[in-house]
Amino acid sequence: MRVADQYKDCTGVGPQKCLWVKIGDAPTWTLQYAGIDGFTYEEGFEYTLTVNRERVENPPMDGSSVRYTLVNVIDKTKR
Repeated sequence: MRVADQYKDCTGVGPQKCLWVKIGDAPTWTLQYAGIDGFTYEEGFEYTLTVNRERVENPPMDGSSVRYTLVNVIDKTKR
């Protein structure tokens, strides 16, 4: 997973800041509303991460059906 160097404005239950991510070989960036468990984001850096992807059974109405957990920070580059 790649994480961009800036938060993006997004709207969940209300306005919030989301991570801007690319998952696997996806050609486009997508919003990550729920964050990544165990990952401390520092704006101004682009990250390449190894993450575990776990399906969440019966997620809350405003929650994600997928949970990401940090395994390893492969790269952290100042932008």
